[in-house]
Parts: sequence; C-alpha cells; structure tokens
Amino acid sequence: MESDSKEESLAAKPETLENLVEETGKKGWKFLRSVWFWVIAGPVNMLIAALVIAWFFPFIFMSFPEAPAGIEKYSKVILIDKFRQGGYAYENGILKKRFVVLTGDGEHDTPTGTFKVTRKDKDYVSKQYDAPMPYSVFFIDSRGIAMHASFAVGPKWLLKHWSFHHPYIGSHGCVRLTTLGAWQMFKFADIGTPVIVIDTRR
Repeated sequence: MESDSKEESLAAKPETLENLVEETGKKGWKFLRSVWFWVIAGPVNMLIAALVIAWFFPFIFMSFPEAPAGIEKYSKVILIDKFRQGGYAYENGILKKRFVVLTGDGEHDTPTGTFKVTRKDKDYVSKQYDAPMPYSVFFIDSRGIAMHASFAVGPKWLLKHWSFHHPYIGSHGCVRLTTLGAWQMFKFADIGTPVIVIDTRR
C-alpha cells in the first residue's frame, strides 16, 4: 500500500525542471515573507543606503559654495569650508572642482585663515603618527598640516554632519580627501597657490 501511494504522488508531480523551479520559488517567497528575512535584510538595506548617501550626498550638499570676494584676481585658489566640510578649486574665479573633505577634530582644529601651498609630496609618510599621507599638499608647514588622501572620508563626512560636528570626528588638523580627490587636488595645486580656510558657521 505504501509503495502504491508513493508511486501515485510521483505520478501526480513528476520531478521535472519546471516543477523544481516552481517549488524553489514557493520556498523563496515564504522566506521573503518570514521574520528572519527582514531581520537580516533591514540592517543590510540601511547599510547600503548609508553608503550610497555617504558617497553621493556630500556633492549635493556642497553644490552651493559662496566664492570669496576678489577670488577672481588669482589664477588659482583653493577654498576649504569647515562647516560644509567641502573643498573648492577655483581657476580665474571659476569653480573647477568640488571635494569632500574632513577637517580637524575638537582637539586638533584646522586653523582658519589665508595660507599658501608650500610643498607637495606624493608619497609622504607622517613622522609623528607613522601613517601614510598620499598626495600631500602642505599649506601650514609649522604644524605639518596638509591636504592628503585618507580612507573612508565619505562615511566620516556623513557622521560629522549627522552628529552636528561632534568634536571626536575629524582629522589631527590636516584636510583629508578621498584618494581620487587628493590626486585631483595634487594635480591642481601649484607651489604658492593660495589656500583659504573658512568656517561659514561663524
């Protein structure tokens, strides 16, 4: 009797490729509707969304820079805004590039003022922190402050804004950029190019 019932069930639903796909689809749909799927997918989706925002939102936020008066008299100027956490490269008064940046934290503030590029070093390594600083463009030699490449600048930019410029988030005074941004800044900046650091909150 048992063998007859097995034969009947096999005859009713043969193991064809079509039936296997159908059964797999049903199981997949059940998993999508399960609590476990949303427990896993919820945080993953939030992480993906945060990363997308971290890479693209800064450029939307930084799309309204205010050029300082008289900037057109310089052939090249680099403007760093500590509030927007943005870098702006001007040539003959025209904005050429925007950069996501990360300035100093509460204990190592990036000074405001007008400076100039003093030296450049593509493969610089910090002696104080024993850390690589690729594409370094120095503009405050007395404190070893430079614009240079660093990791995770986009997500840290987002955290700095979400935390309303929390004093623990930032650099040791340098202006950090993404690797691509630092490379572009390195190519743009010449020795003697003015670097204006402002804070539009004040």
